[in-house]
Amino acid sequence: MRIHVHAAGEKLVERIVELNLLPPSYWGGVNATPELLAAFVRPTDPSVDVILREASGKLAAAGRDDAMDGYRKKTKTRAWEIADAVWAALVSHSIAYVLPPKSFERSGQQIRGPSEILSRKVGTCLDLTLLYASCLEQAGLNPVLILTEGHAFVGVWLVDEDFSRLVTDDPQMLRKRVQLEEMVLVETTILTGSNPGRFKQAVDAGAKLIDEDATSPFELAIDVKRARSAKIRPLDLSGSGGPTITPSGAPSVSHEVGEIPQFEEDLDKPREPVFEQNLDRLEVWKRNLLDLTLRNRLLNFKDAKSTIAIECPDAAILEDKLSGGNRFKLLGRANVLNGSDGRDTALLAHRLQDDARKDFISDALVRGELHTAVSETELEGRLTDLYRATRLAFEEGGANILYLCLGFLKWTPQDARRNTPSFSGGVGQQGYGGRPQGRSLARGA
Repeated sequence: MRIHVHAAGEKLVERIVELNLLPPSYWGGVNATPELLAAFVRPTDPSVDVILREASGKLAAAGRDDAMDGYRKKTKTRAWEIADAVWAALVSHSIAYVLPPKSFERSGQQIRGPSEILSRKVGTCLDLTLLYASCLEQAGLNPVLILTEGHAFVGVWLVDEDFSRLVTDDPQMLRKRVQLEEMVLVETTILTGSNPGRFKQAVDAGAKLIDEDATSPFELAIDVKRARSAKIRPLDLSGSGGPTITPSGAPSVSHEVGEIPQFEEDLDKPREPVFEQNLDRLEVWKRNLLDLTLRNRLLNFKDAKSTIAIECPDAAILEDKLSGGNRFKLLGRANVLNGSDGRDTALLAHRLQDDARKDFISDALVRGELHTAVSETELEGRLTDLYRATRLAFEEGGANILYLCLGFLKWTPQDARRNTPSFSGGVGQQGYGGRPQGRSLARGA
């Protein structure tokens, strides 16, 4: 692109900008925007439905429930069954493995869609990863895309969970989930060739790919469920004219579902809510406002490192859930649509007619997660300091100084005639402040 700026017939400046135009089916690699790889997980591709129909038949033939019902039964065994059946259905199509381009994880590559892979029966490790992930997502499971140097494979959650971040660059997070039997990693290239392996073999091979002594360095993992919350939707390439497969009555490779390993079924045990003694609202206010001087930070709040602001679009829902005994996890500042992920917030709001960042924060609230205004690296230190200070105060004085404040009322005195109010909320430690800045009602956290 050549840009010329003229004024009064005189050229003032000239600039040449090089643009690289990529086809819709090309992923730019981790050097561009890695999280966009989740857009190539396409569960609505027509050929994916064919695979799920065949997987359902595999389950029925094994005498098991043939529904593709994801986590509805809330057992790890059921999630394993579905993932195994999808594996068996894909194996039956005799897909051949082809080598990916060199350093594809850095520079990107052309992506084959599910229908193209299954009709032409060839695919790279990344193609197979996205195909298997598409089938898992359509079956109601939560896949994770994992990239190492020169290779790609799939993780699948055995529980209805996801990572707190869209992109994870710490392999230890995956190792912990695998050790807890909350996730399995699947080496998808084992489903190819004339002698494909069983699902259990693929899981064993996948676990070795993130070992501390693995030959290929870990790059990153992309959580597809978290990507959907961040409004990264599947690409619609229906106009590309790609072929669609049909159910085959006689698969070239006969492959059935295998045995199910023994899991310790302990997921999603409901916690019994703990209710404090019923007190009337006035009594609660009195207890929180024993000190009515400006030393009470509930009346005279000043933001500091001993406080953590929470980004919450609906404080009423948060208060209701806390009253019901729900627990929440505090996360760092959300980087969705904050200018760092390459998407235009105003353009997205205009096209979708909604606030995508607000929707992302609201979805996190439903999952029991609260995003704060503090960076991820700083958050842990602040939480540790809060914990130590409140525990020390309780042990020495018997007073709880940790509060969750909802609905701050802030004002700026202007000649004692006009005030400008605004609202906010956060978690903090009661202490000493300076000038009057706000008033709030609070409950212990």
